[in-house]
Amino acid sequence: MLNARWWPTQASTRGYRSSVRLLLFVLLAVPMLTACEDEADATTLVVSGSVDLCDADLKACQVLPARGADVEVLSGGEVVESSVLDDEGRLELDVEAGTYTATISYPDLDLASGAPASASVTLTEGETGELDVMIEVALTPGQGSGP
Repeated sequence: MLNARWWPTQASTRGYRSSVRLLLFVLLAVPMLTACEDEADATTLVVSGSVDLCDADLKACQVLPARGADVEVLSGGEVVESSVLDDEGRLELDVEAGTYTATISYPDLDLASGAPASASVTLTEGETGELDVMIEVALTPGQGSGP
């Protein structure tokens, strides 16, 4: 026979269920609210690289995305990111507020002019900033196409 003092009553299980519901709400809702707050305060740096090819033979220029170019992002003299630009000539980073300098280059190519190229920007907290960096390349007669 069971002792009545150890057997849960309907009143005690109701309180237990309310406590479990409250605990589940806190465990599920608070992390979601914190994630939304973090996203709103995110500081983003977008580096966009392009190549301005000028052909002396054709006396014409064409701007192309700097896809595959090496990019180095510095802040306070420290390297924040060293990477390669994507097919659209872009790199996106989540960063702290501060001043950033991005340098793009094609180290494997012998470019006589304009490489590497740099640009700087200062970002405040929660801001998205874009750095447009352009390498200007003047093709000499008979050099052919660039990157």
